[in-house]
Amino acid sequence: TSRIFCTMQIVLPYQKESIDYYIIGTVLKVIAGLVFMHHYKSNR
Repeated sequence: TSRIFCTMQIVLPYQKESIDYYIIGTVLKVIAGLVFMHHYKSNR
């Protein structure tokens, strides 16, 4: 049970900011995808 408690202690502080990280990650993926598509189209 101590292991689960330790992981909970590690996870909980980041719980509030997880939404922000998810949004940032999604935005970065979209930007990377657009850049990749643009680069791929320009190369052909």
